[in-house]
Amino acid sequence: MKIVDLDQGTPEWHLFRATHLTASQAPEMMGEGYGSRDAFIRNWGKEKNISSYQEMLFAKGHELEARALPFACEIAGEDLAPMSGVYDGNGLPDAIQGRLSASFDGIDMEHTVLWEHKTWNQKIQAAVDAGQIPLQHRIQMEQQLLVSGADQCLFMASNETESCHQWYLPDLELREAICDGWVQFLKDLEDTPDVTDLSQDADWLILEGQYEAVMKKLASAELSAKHLKGLMFEHAKERDVVGLNYRVQKTTRKGSISYAKAFKSLMPQADLEPFRGELVETLQLKEVKNG
Repeated sequence: MKIVDLDQGTPEWHLFRATHLTASQAPEMMGEGYGSRDAFIRNWGKEKNISSYQEMLFAKGHELEARALPFACEIAGEDLAPMSGVYDGNGLPDAIQGRLSASFDGIDMEHTVLWEHKTWNQKIQAAVDAGQIPLQHRIQMEQQLLVSGADQCLFMASNETESCHQWYLPDLELREAICDGWVQFLKDLEDTPDVTDLSQDADWLILEGQYEAVMKKLASAELSAKHLKGLMFEHAKERDVVGLNYRVQKTTRKGSISYAKAFKSLMPQADLEPFRGELVETLQLKEVKNG
């Protein structure tokens, strides 16, 4: 492992993270993070807007981590300290060679033991009690083990009153999946058009909210209209009837001809490209799937 001598949270540290594939990003890359994989791809390389609430959570997490460090050292029987590094070994696909990195909450001097700390919650406690650390944290630790070459990682979660811990050992199948996932991620990144993220733009969010409210009213109105139309048909009892504003009239017509199917059947080898019109650019409004 090539050690990167940077203080976590500094501008240099953030620049390093922007040019490498980090262990903390691996869960989102695998679709197991707090956000969707699609959103992760869209926002790759873009500066995140951190709210004051998020900053408070980060500060609280660092405070809890500092408090837990002595206990982690005691459990591990080693002196542990924060560090960042890049995998400099061989055997990785060319696309990710030299780009896999990790920041460790703690690592011993011989680089054999790691420590990863999370803020305690009941979900983590239940998972540890069941002997299975949540997948998103296992993904992060697996890349940390790969980058460092360490033998094991002490997973710990704590807050002011609660704590739990469990040792995590290498999972080579998961490691292979992570490497394959990063390779696919870079391919998908190349195929993704440049999209401006307006998810934090107040004016855009107001428009989104207004549009969504109108569309919900339209959907409700269409459902009501369909229901009322059915009642009117039922009331007409298959008769031609007329009221003040609407009329029910029974009609019959021939089925339409599928010219596309007919042409394909009659002239299957015909080249239609010379008859294609000019390229047309349009704007489409689509719902973002965040799941």
